[in-house]
Amino acid sequence: MARIGSRIAVVVNGDTEQRHLDNAERMAQTLRTGGYDVFLLNSYRLPGVKPDHYFPPTQKGLRALQKKLKLAASPDADLVIATTGHGSQVDGKGTLCLEDGCDGTMVASVLNAIPHRQRTVYMDQCYGGNWNKVFLSDPKTLFISLGSKGEIDSCEEMNPYFWSDQVPDLNGDKVVNWRERYTHAFPHVTSSTPQFVPSEGYRPAGKPAFPPKVVKVADEKGLKAQLGRLRTGQYAIITFSAEWCGPCKEYKPVFDRLAREGGGQHLWLITENEELADAWGVHRYPTVVIADARGYHEEVPAKGRENVEKALADFSTPLRARLERKIAEVEKNLDEEDNWHVLMGVVDALEGAGLQGEAIPILQKLVTTAGKLQDNTARSIVFDETASFLTASGLQEKTLPVFERLISEKERMQDKYDRVRELGEIAVALARSGAKEKALPLFKKLVVAAENIQDEYLRGNLLGEIAHALARSGVKKEAQSLFMELFVAAGNIESDSSYWKALNEIIFAIVLSALKEEALPLFEVLIAEVEKSEEAEEDEEAYLETLLVIAPALARCGLRERALEVFGDLIAAAGEVEKEKERADVLFDIVLAVDGSGLKKEEAFSLYEKLLAAAGRIQNEVDREYLFRAITSRLP
Repeated sequence: MARIGSRIAVVVNGDTEQRHLDNAERMAQTLRTGGYDVFLLNSYRLPGVKPDHYFPPTQKGLRALQKKLKLAASPDADLVIATTGHGSQVDGKGTLCLEDGCDGTMVASVLNAIPHRQRTVYMDQCYGGNWNKVFLSDPKTLFISLGSKGEIDSCEEMNPYFWSDQVPDLNGDKVVNWRERYTHAFPHVTSSTPQFVPSEGYRPAGKPAFPPKVVKVADEKGLKAQLGRLRTGQYAIITFSAEWCGPCKEYKPVFDRLAREGGGQHLWLITENEELADAWGVHRYPTVVIADARGYHEEVPAKGRENVEKALADFSTPLRARLERKIAEVEKNLDEEDNWHVLMGVVDALEGAGLQGEAIPILQKLVTTAGKLQDNTARSIVFDETASFLTASGLQEKTLPVFERLISEKERMQDKYDRVRELGEIAVALARSGAKEKALPLFKKLVVAAENIQDEYLRGNLLGEIAHALARSGVKKEAQSLFMELFVAAGNIESDSSYWKALNEIIFAIVLSALKEEALPLFEVLIAEVEKSEEAEEDEEAYLETLLVIAPALARCGLRERALEVFGDLIAAAGEVEKEKERADVLFDIVLAVDGSGLKKEEAFSLYEKLLAAAGRIQNEVDREYLFRAITSRLP
């Protein structure tokens, strides 16, 4: 669990049973110790747990969590989602049971929308097996779950072991990784089959090299330690042998040679422990078993030394020779869909081996191949994968011809909305590859293209997406004028709901872009626009919602003095809300906004005093007491 960018963890519990409360506490504590900023959506605060951010498991709490995560999370975040609590079925889909009818569809949509560089999803109950379809659609996810078909009740079996601080560091790298936690907990589960499923693009931190030789394993503990070193795309070739076995002695030189020629691409193991062989269902010697990082394994069906050697050829062929053979196959194959799968596998292999430079001509071939695909979805996937690789390659000028080809292919897309979205991702990739001078004109072009979308709802969404793409691109100084252009474009939207939504998304994007003082002129323009807008009178809720976004955004950009002023204006405006119930809701939202703004305690204190005074004017006793508890729990 190496730190890359920010570390965000969301722990969700929708059950009041003590075991689930214990699970949530255990998860939160382990993740906090690991350096994660923990957001806890829980039935109530647990004794001894002081979460970084706490939310009640209600619809309102879920909305508050969503707002705060928009400010805290980023596309570079290492994200963990950990859930506990009983599940149920709604329309055949797994849910979380939260208070006041907040169903799992709402929870899933919020959790699945959190931006991330890479994420780990851990789920311990019946809904886990159903939710893998939701989260494994993302190509950067490791999914760990107790839920599976026929699962009864296993949260007490795995959780204490998975989240324990006693998990051994099996590979000796001084970091307890997810695989090691899973390996430690797996033997304790009897009521279901746990899942450990990395999506295709998941890349665990580090790619440990294996010795180019056969490693002898003495017992089950030693085998687990070795298998704990595997990462996605790596395999262990395990030979079950016996001291008394004659054929085993004939096989030994073959395995030694295959391991040596493989150059450490995979892990070659041998054991003569017959009890261990029995546990793995081995009944003859020698038997060869292939195991992967997910825990799956299967026996090599071939018999005879030559047949086994042939079956294992792909594991021993040197990487370059194997990839050259695959590329030669593509040259002969007329099926473009097959070819792009093969070429993408070659690119992934080169990346994994640290040979990014050698992948550039393959990428050019890949884009040409993908351009011939009739299936729009398949073509889009190839282009996106290519752009992602280029972003991380660090090869800058060498990649420009591939980018130019990508742009020309995207511009051929018929759907205007999809075209802008896809080109936005290319602009991000260009900027993050160091080609800002190429990215900026493309961003300007996208703003113009978005303005030509007739449907105002779609146009507002697109402007928000362009803003977030701009934030992810890492372009700072130049971004100021582009954000201003986005504000102007949003101002041309006549639909109130689409206008306010676009405005809010652009504000969130400014925070994500890490602009500091450069952001102040943007906010000043926006504040003036919001305050003079006719909608401020006609749509009081939208006006307050926008100020609720602007105030913490100012603080997040380091503009604290201006943030305090806007928060003060917001509290004053909330006091003018005529309906008391709505006024109480707005005050509660302001409490959450102040709490999530990153203001210093002494700065926030003056705001909490004003909020207490406003709360004291609420006549309804329940709402008033709820507000008092919310405010006083945050006082320094």
